[in-house]
Amino acid sequence: MPNVSVMSDARDSNPHTEYAATIPQLRSVVPDDALLLPDHEHPFTGLAATIIQIAEHHAKS
Repeated sequence: MPNVSVMSDARDSNPHTEYAATIPQLRSVVPDDALLLPDHEHPFTGLAATIIQIAEHHAKS
């Protein structure tokens, strides 16, 4: 899962809310069959399923 954290010079920000707001935007502009190349782990396709998995993970937190 992505690391969503606060930088020391932005303590009043809400990075989790900002991150969550970008998820639907990504889904609308990136085709589900696009090859995604993350910094860690392996390349993958299936952005929609990954977005659902990330959203469910953050909803439990």
